[in-house]
Amino acid sequence: MAKGQRLKPEQIVTLLRQIDVLTTNGKTLAQACKEVGTVEQSYYLSSGGSVYGDVNPILGGISETHSTFPISPYGLEKLTCEHLLHLGALRGHYKLIILRTSNIYGAALDANRKQGVVGVWLSRNNAGLPLTTTMDLKTI
Repeated sequence: MAKGQRLKPEQIVTLLRQIDVLTTNGKTLAQACKEVGTVEQSYYLSSGGSVYGDVNPILGGISETHSTFPISPYGLEKLTCEHLLHLGALRGHYKLIILRTSNIYGAALDANRKQGVVGVWLSRNNAGLPLTTTMDLKTI
């Protein structure tokens, strides 16, 4: 797949079917994605709060280097996915950026605001506009 290539829905379905066949035949998901050429850079939207557990609000904001100790199944699932994806990246299957975002999606979020990145990016993608951020991604 060429860098920056925008796929049609039917092309995405074809790639997903190819990946399904490969994983059914024993390949890992990372190996299958690499084999069909779908992974150049991968992003995982984790959770901006649940992976950290019960954080004292008196401390104010916390950094991404704060220790993790999920106290809910959701937080544990997100942190487990982070670790599994990190393992695949270490093995060279893909490049990975994990984003511990907060308030990224919801029915009540206005796509014209800069809050709720999933809704904003979906709206921009559907309009054929580039995906933008208001920060320097090098700081993540």
